[in-house]
Amino acid sequence: NVHTVSASPTVWPAESYEISSPFGPRLKASDEYRYDFHRGIDIPGEEGSDIFAIDKGKVFRTYEEGSSAYPNGGNVVVIEHEFNKKLKIKGKKVSRYYSVYMHLNEILTEDGDEVSSGDVIGTMGSSGDTEFTHLHFETRMQTPCSLDAQLRGGSCTYYGFDPHVNPLMFLDYDNNEKLKVDVISKNPLRIRITSKELDFNYIKVVSDDGVREFNLNTRKGFEADLDDNEIGDVEILPATYSTRSEKYQIDFIFKGFDDYKSITIRDIRGR
Repeated sequence: NVHTVSASPTVWPAESYEISSPFGPRLKASDEYRYDFHRGIDIPGEEGSDIFAIDKGKVFRTYEEGSSAYPNGGNVVVIEHEFNKKLKIKGKKVSRYYSVYMHLNEILTEDGDEVSSGDVIGTMGSSGDTEFTHLHFETRMQTPCSLDAQLRGGSCTYYGFDPHVNPLMFLDYDNNEKLKVDVISKNPLRIRITSKELDFNYIKVVSDDGVREFNLNTRKGFEADLDDNEIGDVEILPATYSTRSEKYQIDFIFKGFDDYKSITIRDIRGR
């Protein structure tokens, strides 16, 4: 539970509590429902409504629409936060995280500003490459740079991992701790996971044919292109999701498995 190591109690980043697109595998509605791995969550709302700093920290950088750092993100604010104790991700120790707020209508803070949880840092908008008013919100561990930017070098330090993690790790949400798993077929093995919230993170399947593991936060199992839903003999099929959806659903098809010995699923808090 990352709440216990954040610098201060966190707040929700927008006035709206709806989520229109989850972290991880999804079908992108604005691009003819193509598959991609969403690096954050989308929170729709009213244009001009307040956007809040989720945690105590310092404004790392602000970027106006058209910046080279966030060419599609519109107006962007990035805030640096310190942990009370170091965490490990992919075997690397991390001491801080960055919250990233994209598609803002206005930026109401400046580089270097000290902020507290709940401070207004901007307003919701539709700047950048988007067709609707919303906040695209991300959390990145240790570095504000995406993995692509790390590999390109420049001012980025390479930490050896993709820094994006599910933002719900840092936020309070309606968590009923109920992940449901159904075996749709056994040859090939098709597993369906559903939940009322968007905190599914991990699946491990053991069979006579081998072991497969996928972790959305650490990217374990996602050795191929993140935006490709076929990874070796496994196919990942998320259902469409919007604010009108009653549940989140994602199927994993293990084409090399005829049956299973055990299936383990966990949420972002390891439950």
